Amino acid sequence: AKAYPRGRLPDLRGVFIRGLDSGRGLDSGRVINSYQDDQIQNITGHMAADVSQSGNIGKYVSGAFADSGALGEGDEGHKSNEVRKYTFDASRVVRAGNETRPKNVAMNYIVQAQ
Repeated sequence: AKAYPRGRLPDLRGVFIRGLDSGRGLDSGRVINSYQDDQIQNITGHMAADVSQSGNIGKYVSGAFADSGALGEGDEGHKSNEVRKYTFDASRVVRAGNETRPKNVAMNYIVQAQ
């Protein structure tokens, strides 16, 4: 009754239980019974490509990819006008952060010894 003064237990359907951090520093800022959405650790990267004279390659960039702009002139041997940088950032399309975790609720684990 002390832990749940309103007389209602937390709704744990479809979520994992995560032990309350209580100062350990792995999941700080949480309070008991607080909900936390799922996320993945962010994944980033980049690549470069010669752009054809028509400049169409940027039209095929979508989702986690982005056209980050020109890096410089293209190869003399190719019919291109510039080299462009393309970046990848998973946070453009999913919840991303510094850890990978399922949807969860913070709880205290209580061990009773006899």
